[in-house]
Amino acid sequence: MIVEPAELTWDASGAPFNTRYDDIYSSRDAANEVLRAFIDPAGIPDKFANGIDLTVAELGFGTGLNFVTLADLAKRAGRRLHFISAELHPLRPTDLARLRGRCPESARSLMDALIEQWPPLLAGWHRRELADGQIVLSLWFGDVADFLLRLEQDHAYGIDAWFLDGFAPDRNPAMWRDAAFQHIAASSRTGATVTTFTSVGRVRRGLESAGFDMRRVDQRPFKRESLAGVLRRSGRAATSPQQVQVVGAGIAGCSLAAHFARRGTEVRLLEPYGRIAMGASMMCAAQHSRLLADGSPIAAWRAASHLYSEAFTRRRDGVNPTGLVQLPGPNADLERLERLFACYAPSGDWLRWSSREEITDVAGRSWAPATSGLWYPDAPVVNLDRLCHDLIETPGIRLEFSQQVESDIPVIWCNAQGIAAVSGFETIPLHMLWGQADIVELGEPPRTGILGDGYVLPFAKNCIVGSTYEYTPWDPEKATTTNLARINSDTVKWRGRMRASRLTTSDRMPLIGKLGAHWVSTAHGSMGATSAHLAASVVQSLVMGWVPPVTPEVLETVAPDRFARRASKKVSGRPPGR
Repeated sequence: MIVEPAELTWDASGAPFNTRYDDIYSSRDAANEVLRAFIDPAGIPDKFANGIDLTVAELGFGTGLNFVTLADLAKRAGRRLHFISAELHPLRPTDLARLRGRCPESARSLMDALIEQWPPLLAGWHRRELADGQIVLSLWFGDVADFLLRLEQDHAYGIDAWFLDGFAPDRNPAMWRDAAFQHIAASSRTGATVTTFTSVGRVRRGLESAGFDMRRVDQRPFKRESLAGVLRRSGRAATSPQQVQVVGAGIAGCSLAAHFARRGTEVRLLEPYGRIAMGASMMCAAQHSRLLADGSPIAAWRAASHLYSEAFTRRRDGVNPTGLVQLPGPNADLERLERLFACYAPSGDWLRWSSREEITDVAGRSWAPATSGLWYPDAPVVNLDRLCHDLIETPGIRLEFSQQVESDIPVIWCNAQGIAAVSGFETIPLHMLWGQADIVELGEPPRTGILGDGYVLPFAKNCIVGSTYEYTPWDPEKATTTNLARINSDTVKWRGRMRASRLTTSDRMPLIGKLGAHWVSTAHGSMGATSAHLAASVVQSLVMGWVPPVTPEVLETVAPDRFARRASKKVSGRPPGR
């Protein structure tokens, strides 16, 4: 699950040198070198000037200088950019911070945003959005061969331009094999360009064999030459829908609508019940996933949901970055929490082990715990109602209180209440579970969210205490008694309650993807505050032909057809053909 970071030394000018590959990342003229070797030979400034949005893929993310330089050009030109890049040994955030001064001045705010959202050292996909979604970054941490295979198989839309920026071919031969060039050509759109700093003959011949017309680019006096090329054969020509319809204006539907609108797609957001944020989306919640340490696809989904939701909702209305403390409770004893920390600690400081004293410092003296626990410093408490309203303010969303869909526009179903009536979903084992959270006033509320036996969350001047998990609806007074028993305080003043149902499946994983003719993001259960956002990115990607921000193994665990596949396997003894 963990990738190893880059091994760096720094010269007197502040330039990084990779000791693993015994090579530099760029020359001292790094910012201008990006333009000379990668951007200008591909004709990208002219394409932006002509109103063209681009998908650019890169081998070797390195210092991120190519990305922020290109993203800055796109931002200033008012064009959208999807930048897809692979890195086997990522830099750490502190390394990127040291490199900020090497960026063009106009790109430094983008570098700051990149550092703030920089993923931990977890293998696989990491998607981040910058400049209010105008810039999308899809980062693959892992082997380049796996990255290229994923693009060829999963990115139907195709690549407009390639930056080949690995270390020198003799230092990093795995990135410069002929098989890689064939994958590059197979993943490209018609007229795609390729640019690279190297001028090695076998690289030029390999790209020509894959279908690119190559030329040498004069780089004197900095070096002799680099390479640039254009795909000479037909490539991919997939298009994305101009309009979509999203049914259900809870957190899943509002987030999905915002994801599409930020891509420039017009969205009809349909809500049958007369107001947005119905059901569980009217609640206050901890934006947190129940992590697993078993290396499974479910573990990968939960960690990715947690990290993506933090980045996507940051600074939005209703999102309070209090941090969250996880203490031992019925679903996770102290030993399990210690295993979780041991599993994820090498990836970065997004998850920390905190002593009783440290937790007391962040939560408040009245909330001194009996044990140590986990501390998620960036995880927020979310008012889902306010967040839903914030999300649908994204330009391009038209809210309609209706359930009448138009037959010629793609539909994504996000409504928990009505999904069982959609053709094909009536056989999926769905369950509606009730839950209650109580609003209380405390003499000294916690300064951070506290998870363990239920939760206590700071909420305006009050606290939210919850939440029950009711297979059949309880009497609300019984639920209140259960919730208040979770806190030990003599100053509790009960102020009210929030009750709602939430849809879940028999395996407690959401339904994300396509079943028959229908797209869906629903059944998020009690984790919707966290999982809805990555689900939105996944569905938006699948509908638009983008590579999704999770691996195929993870997609299998949330796919709506998984129950039919399992049933077929039990009958036949083998998985069905797909």
